[in-house]
Amino acid sequence: MNIWGCWGMSDKGTIPEDLVDAKKKESNKEESNIKPTRWGDTPTDWDEEKINEVTKLVSDGSHNPPERVENGIQILSGQNIQNGHIDFNKEPSYISPSDFEQMDNNHSLQKGDLLMTIVGSIGRSAIVEERKDFAIQRSIALLRTNDKISTQFLKFVTDSQRFHSQAKSRSRATAQGGLYLEALKKINIPVPPLPEQLKIATVLYNLDQAIQKIEEIIEQTKRMKKGLMQDLLSEGTDDHELKETGTVYGKLPESWEISRIGEIFEVIGGSTPSTDEPEYWNGDIPWATPTDITELESLTIDETERKITEEGLESTSVHLLPPYSLLLTSRATIGACAVNTVEMATNQGFQNLVPVEEDKIDIWYTYYRIIDLAEYLESLGAGSTFSEISNSMVKKIQFPVPPIKEQKEISRILKDIDKSKLEYINQKEELQRLKKGLMKDLLTGKVRTKDKDIEVLDEVKEYDT
Repeated sequence: MNIWGCWGMSDKGTIPEDLVDAKKKESNKEESNIKPTRWGDTPTDWDEEKINEVTKLVSDGSHNPPERVENGIQILSGQNIQNGHIDFNKEPSYISPSDFEQMDNNHSLQKGDLLMTIVGSIGRSAIVEERKDFAIQRSIALLRTNDKISTQFLKFVTDSQRFHSQAKSRSRATAQGGLYLEALKKINIPVPPLPEQLKIATVLYNLDQAIQKIEEIIEQTKRMKKGLMQDLLSEGTDDHELKETGTVYGKLPESWEISRIGEIFEVIGGSTPSTDEPEYWNGDIPWATPTDITELESLTIDETERKITEEGLESTSVHLLPPYSLLLTSRATIGACAVNTVEMATNQGFQNLVPVEEDKIDIWYTYYRIIDLAEYLESLGAGSTFSEISNSMVKKIQFPVPPIKEQKEISRILKDIDKSKLEYINQKEELQRLKKGLMKDLLTGKVRTKDKDIEVLDEVKEYDT
């Protein structure tokens, strides 16, 4: 089974099927072949070592970093270690070359060193992929491996939940949280024979590459959608003459009407049944809060965290929205939206749009138009405690209305792109679940790779030669 072939990746290091399919995978260890360790039960032919026993160097960055300058040598904080890589573009900060020369610990940075965050969010790691001058702050630890362990294998160990649990238990309890180097050095880890380390690292590295490839496709899809939205929502799908509208939309096709939202939609606010009346709650009617919308990956919503009863609906000012209304957040978080596919109510953090004439306005065109207006809607917000746009404000907002056929064509094109994006997101989540399960099994020896036909990748070996 080649799980990354569909993303155009190499067949090198193909993961054996019994490692991928949890229902088929075999446990190769018997009771007599396992031993208890601080890491958990592991095979008897694996060693258990402390971090300081598998490294030549464990250090950290400057505890008193020098003054920042506009240009110079970059100094990294924990924020620059993200998603398994060093992000040199995230909030870059610099020190002078002369100050860099005086920071002895930074001269030890080499290709293949493992950097790990040890302050705040502990355990994010990345390998230095090339030798270049940069400094690190106290929030980053540097681990340089010896010949007992593969750097790539150690990275996956430090990425694991078991390692993070040990790190957390050894970290000092402060507001920011931090792991002292002496505590880091004492963390116990599993050390299989080196050939098995390399095979384990190859399996997990390939999964990471597949996940990264999908992330790149998702980002490309987002950029494509952004460009198409800009073109379609300002020029349409037909060959139009454009005219200046004198509105926030600038130039639009001459044939498009501009109405007020209140003229083409019924704008319905939400409400909350009394929480002192238990008979109003835990019913069958979905009741959305802004959190239900902002955490959505899809365009539609049919389930909510909380539900109300018929009595809760009838005894209060809560409105039941028909399917295919637009749920628009209007308080604190302004401009997030989704289309409900079932009858649904919302709390007061919404101003919901229900088309007055369905043959004049397409709900999906409405969705994309509102998404495009998010920043403008947010700019209209007012309030001392939190920003909010009122029902009357929403009704006054000008809204371009192309012919219904063109609306549907615009929304079809954009929905197709969103559908593709959601498919890739689902594939990414599936691979992430697979990796999480395999890390747990491979890093405890529950599933063995030593007898598997796995070609070790050069990318996995390169830091250990």
